Amino acid sequence: MIKRFLSSVFNIKGDSKGQIIRKIVAFVAFIVLVVSIIQIASYYSQSIANSHSNSNLAISSSTVSEVSSSVSQSPYPAGMISKFYSFFDINKDIRGWVKIPNTNIDYPVVQYTDNAYYLKKDFYNKDNKYGVPFLDSQNALNPNSQNLIIYGHNMNDDQMFHELIKYKDVNFYKTSPIISFDTIYGSFSWKIFAVFITNTDAKGNDTFQYRYTGFGSSEQFMSFIADVKKRSIVSTAVDVQIDDKLLTLSTCAYDIDNERFVVMARQVRDGEDLNVGTAVKNPKPLYPDIWYKVNGGTKPTFTSSSSK
Repeated sequence: MIKRFLSSVFNIKGDSKGQIIRKIVAFVAFIVLVVSIIQIASYYSQSIANSHSNSNLAISSSTVSEVSSSVSQSPYPAGMISKFYSFFDINKDIRGWVKIPNTNIDYPVVQYTDNAYYLKKDFYNKDNKYGVPFLDSQNALNPNSQNLIIYGHNMNDDQMFHELIKYKDVNFYKTSPIISFDTIYGSFSWKIFAVFITNTDAKGNDTFQYRYTGFGSSEQFMSFIADVKKRSIVSTAVDVQIDDKLLTLSTCAYDIDNERFVVMARQVRDGEDLNVGTAVKNPKPLYPDIWYKVNGGTKPTFTSSSSK
């Protein structure tokens, strides 16, 4: 059987020209098949390994109680809550944990001196195409910057920030309007008030800058909030006040070139309950110009000017 297989693939003395061509084609097809199988196996192996690794981290996060570290001799940053001690032992870049109900989003959040390192490094600092969600390098904690920004990959096997896309559906928003993002210094809940699409490499002045970590004035902050709400796919009843802190989750999307899908929330205030009120689909959200070129439709106009 093996001899017959080899003779059907490799050229032997006496083969006609047609047989030689057929065998070359068959051999190339066989090599392509083997390489494809290896690539597919590698992809699923990485997917399963990454999911398993993050699941173990999530289990560890959910089983530790919170006690603040205030002892000066402690190896942990002053004020760090104890549920992050074991994670700090693994990776000193740990900054918190983000979790969204009814999604796979349940991950540690790290921070580095730039916004590139953790694009292809996992929590254990190993090379990994999934990366790990990371806080913008310009963000500060304890006290928090006015806008904490977390980036994560959109992986097609539903891992990392892929399931943020569910917020395109107002009905999903109604099931999961609250984000949990605990920093290493405290536990916080956040009410989602906007979900929008923007782009990062538009020609002209069409790129909407949403990655502000702070604002120069109250007027600039409230103008920014107004611009965000004009772009939101979902119209929510969640209000935003001048002294509120924001949380921004950002991931890639692929309907248009250089697209970003952004979910923005504000911190639940002291003494406030978790009720977010009603929400409806926005009939006319403001999209980037390129979105209309690809999908059609007319760009909405507004009575007052908005910053870009």
